Amino acid sequence: MFKYKYKYIYIIFLIFLLFLFLKLSNFKEYKNVNLELIKTDFSKLPGWNENLRAEVIKSFINSCNVIKKAEYDAKIFIASKTFSLKPYKSFCKELELIKNKKDLKKLIENYFDPYFFKNEEAKITGYIELTLKGRKIKNESIAPNAVPILKKPNELLSIDLNLFNKSFEGVKLKGILKNKEIIPFPSRKEIEAFNLFEEDILAYIDDPAQAYFLHVQGSGKILISDEEVMYVGYADNNGQNYTSIGKILIDSGEILQEDISMQSIQSWMKNNPIKANEIMHLNERYIFFKERKNKNVFGSSQTILEPMHSLAIDNNYISFHVPVWININS
Repeated sequence: MFKYKYKYIYIIFLIFLLFLFLKLSNFKEYKNVNLELIKTDFSKLPGWNENLRAEVIKSFINSCNVIKKAEYDAKIFIASKTFSLKPYKSFCKELELIKNKKDLKKLIENYFDPYFFKNEEAKITGYIELTLKGRKIKNESIAPNAVPILKKPNELLSIDLNLFNKSFEGVKLKGILKNKEIIPFPSRKEIEAFNLFEEDILAYIDDPAQAYFLHVQGSGKILISDEEVMYVGYADNNGQNYTSIGKILIDSGEILQEDISMQSIQSWMKNNPIKANEIMHLNERYIFFKERKNKNVFGSSQTILEPMHSLAIDNNYISFHVPVWININS
């Protein structure tokens, strides 16, 4: 896992009067409404002429497969602006004919305009697909510390509050039915400490630290034996808040900020198993998995992830499938 600060996030948006400015009274209340988008041009994107690669076509195609299914008048929301998907669909149709970098560059410039967030900095993290040792049946003698990963329990309820009140558009809760009442779904600590949902165990992971990072990454491959590999991917979560244990370890002085990485955290966890268990439980978010039928890894946007060309984003700030050009300052 690696982190960089990046000076500008260049959001490539749709051109030709494709956007309309909404009054905040009519605009869905996103966390990002105070952010300011500044329009620029492609000639000012660092490395645009040199670093655009033809391989990114695969990532565009994956997004286009989803965009084509969206409603014709669907919108993408960024900061206090909304953008129509209609031209994006036209871009997707022409993309099918593109074979090289030169034509791809021209097509993007024809259909999109670049913007960046004014005076905003963020962090970018690297994603990997973990390879872990595990088994379908727990074996105390071979892996005494093995922990289970769970498939999505039937008891997990997803509640769309927008169905009850339009002012809650986009707000979803996760709960469980108990004594005829829906209450918050159990936290990570509750699930693990009380061995809840044992009937939903998908597999056992030999190393608890690696099992935890499987939750963070959301997908991986489990080496069941020399002949058998189980590919798992994200299925759902318990709806509880996510807390970074890396930040906790830095704030508590356990690991220096300049030394923080997935490897250093895993090493610390192996050397401090009791403390590690306590800190892991401070992250209340718990991930449920499903067995993948093939090697493709899917993101939250329901698209296949392409190595080096798919980006994980917080869609409170950037909508899924929006092309992003990043200038990284290490």
